[in-house]
Amino acid sequence: MTFIHGDYMLDDVTPEKLNSYRDWEQEQIKEYAEHDLIRIDCVPSHESFRVMERFVESRPESEQKSLYVALAKRHPFREFRFKVERMGILQEWYDFKNAAEQTMAEEWLEEHDLEIKE
Repeated sequence: MTFIHGDYMLDDVTPEKLNSYRDWEQEQIKEYAEHDLIRIDCVPSHESFRVMERFVESRPESEQKSLYVALAKRHPFREFRFKVERMGILQEWYDFKNAAEQTMAEEWLEEHDLEIKE
C-alpha cells in the first residue's frame, strides 16, 4: 500500500500549479498524474479511538484498567501510546493497529468495488 500526501494529488495539473512546487515535488506530482489514483480520506479519529478500545478489550483484565485510564485523559492518543510503551506492549499495539487498518482498507475497497493489485 502506498500513501501519497494529498497536496501532490492534483486533479488538474496545470503548468501554473506545477511551478508553485519545488523541483522534487513537481517530479512526484508528474509521476502520480500518470496513474489512476483514488483519494481516500484519513480514518476519522473516532474510528481510531475505537481501534484503541478494541485493543484494550483484547488485553488481559490486569492491564485493561490502566489502559482505559489513558483513554480517559485529555490527550488520549498520546497518553495511550505512552502507556503501552511503558507497559512494554508497544509492538503488540502496533501489530494490532496495523491489522485493524488493513481490515478497514480492505472493507473500503470492497464497498467501492475495487480490488488490491499486487
